[in-house]
Amino acid sequence: MKRILIFVLVSLLLISLVTAAVEESRLDEFLKSIADTIEKSLTETIRRVIIASMVTSKVNELRDATYTNIDESLLNDPPLTDPKIEGFINFFIFLLQPVFVFGIISVGFYLIFFSGSPRGRSKAKSMLLKLIIGMAIISLSVEIIQLMLNTSNTITSEILKQYTGDFTSMHKATIDYFQSQMTRFMLIDVAISIPFLILTVLFSIAVFAVLLLRYLLIILLAVIFPVAVFFSFFYLTESIGRILLKQLLFWIFLPVGYAIALIVIAVGGNAILALIPEISNIINISGTLLLIISPLIVFGLINWFTAFLVLPTIFIQPLKEKRIEEEEPGAVVGLRGYEAIPEKELPKEEIKPRLREMADMRGEIPVEKIQKNKRLYRSLIRGARRRGISVEEFVMKEYGFRVTREGVKARTPYIKPVPEKRPLMRERITSIPPRVPSKVIPQKKKKILTVTLPPRPVSDLIVNVPPGETETVDIAIRNEGYTPLSKVIIYDEDLLSAGIYVNYSENLFRLEKGEEKVVKISINPKEDIKRKSYRGSIIVRTAEGIKSIVDVYIDTREKKEEKFRKEVVKKFMQKT
Repeated sequence: MKRILIFVLVSLLLISLVTAAVEESRLDEFLKSIADTIEKSLTETIRRVIIASMVTSKVNELRDATYTNIDESLLNDPPLTDPKIEGFINFFIFLLQPVFVFGIISVGFYLIFFSGSPRGRSKAKSMLLKLIIGMAIISLSVEIIQLMLNTSNTITSEILKQYTGDFTSMHKATIDYFQSQMTRFMLIDVAISIPFLILTVLFSIAVFAVLLLRYLLIILLAVIFPVAVFFSFFYLTESIGRILLKQLLFWIFLPVGYAIALIVIAVGGNAILALIPEISNIINISGTLLLIISPLIVFGLINWFTAFLVLPTIFIQPLKEKRIEEEEPGAVVGLRGYEAIPEKELPKEEIKPRLREMADMRGEIPVEKIQKNKRLYRSLIRGARRRGISVEEFVMKEYGFRVTREGVKARTPYIKPVPEKRPLMRERITSIPPRVPSKVIPQKKKKILTVTLPPRPVSDLIVNVPPGETETVDIAIRNEGYTPLSKVIIYDEDLLSAGIYVNYSENLFRLEKGEEKVVKISINPKEDIKRKSYRGSIIVRTAEGIKSIVDVYIDTREKKEEKFRKEVVKKFMQKT
């Protein structure tokens, strides 16, 4: 009471001092300004209170709509038996059924009339089985998806029945906390209250927005389910089908993750609050955040448990082909009297991804890395034996990677590796005597200019031919690359414009790896050409874009004249 009286007396004293200090003519203006300030402040305060109450009422409606009936929202699934939705699904089914029928008939004709090897029959049987299973699955698309939805509903309802308390109280308390902070800071400054408003709305509608998105996406994925199954049975489109089927599984079983999260948060949060009630706001906020991010946890668990689920193992993974080893003649490896022992190998489609993981940025793979992977090592050796080449050449031609040893350059060849422990060949008793290589008498080759592809430094081509005469020159073109060259083209530059005709005995030819071809080039200057030295170039180009250039110097002066000129120059140099 004393404090109130002292405050009133001090206030009256201050008012009297202000009144005495202000002139009588300005007293009315002073009182009017005070009244205007009080009116504006009261108006702004009332406006903010009204806005805060409107926002609070809307947020409460969103909160109640999301969390009051959250169990019913989790069990709400789209009606796949609706005529419109079922009509869209049947459209894709009727579209794909003729494709499966045509594939089954084609494979059947191949098995009856054209299959000649055990490997071909095995592949055809595997493809026939996959086509039959795929046709059965897409014909039952609606029933399969409805069965998964019913399973998800049953699991979700059984989980929610295990907790009899209110598992939404923590989430409602979180929204109430942010709402009270928003109202408090709105009376001070509107800008400060905006982050709390955003958090309030986010926590109120996050779960409802995800469930609404689930409702729409299940309809979309159910419509394209036949297409996803069709894609998952073929190697080129397997990844697309796998993604679509995983997304369908994720959105169907999302309510199971939400139900588990609600029970865990309710039980764990109440236990922690009973021990430490001082941090109730932190516990409530953490539980709501965990509920919002629970779909990400469910998606990670689905990826992890994909291998253990029945449907993905049937739909997503293509059926494995039975590998039947064909009898291979010993001549493949260049020796008679030997045959290969069947070994377990990698499928062809898995070899290139394994090699890509081992390769560095330059596309090189150390041979030691390949030898550590036994199945890959055996597969590469068998493939190289069938082609009659080394493993290095086989990997380069088939997959585009260079096999190297540690400390050895990429293009350095090495001996074809042989397994250390288990032999790949055993001796076979045969009456056929081994071949004795015939002796080939080496012939001396004429010294000619050699051009290499890919290009290497090459000496210049110098030709002395008088006008009107023809000179023939041999040029050897050698392929030193790792792949065959399909089309080799030879042409000249800056020679035809000077009046020198160049003709080639061969052009537009193919060069295998390591092959060398000799091309005869005839050079014929015109009769009226000026006698001097001409410079040009002969270019060897391939369809793959590899190019090699040879500098050409053609002297049309007579040899005697050239010799006389050299002697004159020599004497002149001696005098000077």
